[in-house]
Amino acid sequence: MSEITSSELYAAIEDKLCAYFGVTSETATDEQGIKYTLNQNSTDYSVYYSTSGHTDDLPAEIVIPDAIEGCPVTTISRNSFNDCTNLTKVTFSAGLTSINFSAFSGCIKLKEFVSLITQPTWSSVDKEIYERAHVIIPAGTLEAYLAVGGWNSFLLFEEGQEVVDYERT
Repeated sequence: MSEITSSELYAAIEDKLCAYFGVTSETATDEQGIKYTLNQNSTDYSVYYSTSGHTDDLPAEIVIPDAIEGCPVTTISRNSFNDCTNLTKVTFSAGLTSINFSAFSGCIKLKEFVSLITQPTWSSVDKEIYERAHVIIPAGTLEAYLAVGGWNSFLLFEEGQEVVDYERT
């Protein structure tokens, strides 16, 4: 019996998990032009997609979906939307758990985030976006957003129907 390397084992596990979830490709591009890369959590071996880029015809308003091919989309990777100068609004699905630094770097018209996340975790967005964009969040979640690094750097939140101007002291 021959030995199997850790990378061969990782690939075999990934193939089985992808088959289980019905995932047919390690990369995908949705109808909006958002590109995704398949990843595997090294702790629990769960499979998830992260954003990895975009096509040139990305619309001004995009929605990061809950899943692609049945696999959850949990991460917006670094530089995914770098220099999307026409991007004005991004909606985050409830399952998003990570927004990496520089994900929206150079998005000079980006002024609005709609977040469906009810239990926010750490995120990172470039300073110039914190200062100009407002975030629409689910009703009753403002305290949770203000308690989490990254999210608490935004200056303007809209919770449900109420606009909340949050000034740091």
